[in-house]
Amino acid sequence: MIVNQVYMTLESSAYSPMVRSKYQFLSNYLTLFISDLMKKKQINLGRFNRIVFQEGAKYDMCTVGDRAYCVNLTNEFRGLEFFSNENEVHRYFIRKYFEGFKKIDQEFKTELVAELEETIEKQFKLAIYYDVKSKQFANYGYLIFRYRYNSFQLVAQCSRGDKNIGLEKVLYECEPDPFKVHHDIHKITVDNGEVIITGLLNENIGTFTFPI
Repeated sequence: MIVNQVYMTLESSAYSPMVRSKYQFLSNYLTLFISDLMKKKQINLGRFNRIVFQEGAKYDMCTVGDRAYCVNLTNEFRGLEFFSNENEVHRYFIRKYFEGFKKIDQEFKTELVAELEETIEKQFKLAIYYDVKSKQFANYGYLIFRYRYNSFQLVAQCSRGDKNIGLEKVLYECEPDPFKVHHDIHKITVDNGEVIITGLLNENIGTFTFPI
């Protein structure tokens, strides 16, 4: 099976669901980037399609549940309060992902860590966030899903043809909780350059007009 997702989490019985969720939100920008990289590589490592890296896991280097491969990591987590800025968060989760992928490399004779080091350095050299482009709207520009360690942003990026004109506007922002994002940004429509964001309950979340 092709590996198309990775996760970073804490051992379920040792921490509350809230703490585990907040921990996952912090690493979400990096998790999404690595997951997209794995999808592009089309790697088949066996009878699983996602890798779960878990601090203090009860299982290690084995398939668990529904097509997930569990990798135990050293439990270094001391509390959410120790993640005080993006650089600390970034260093921590890069270290944990490298720890996990080194074990994957040893087990499956791959060379993923070397490639990850290079691509992560290049991706986050100027800023620590991950952009996922939504579809382009005619010649107006793009809507971008921007993931940071502490926020999700829906960003309008204006363009002229294929050129970015350097104008961005944050249309919506919340904590990087995928359930809240899905609830609030349920539908996006564009009519004559006007972006309309509608929530799950059909409420208007916001509007934006691309400059013509």
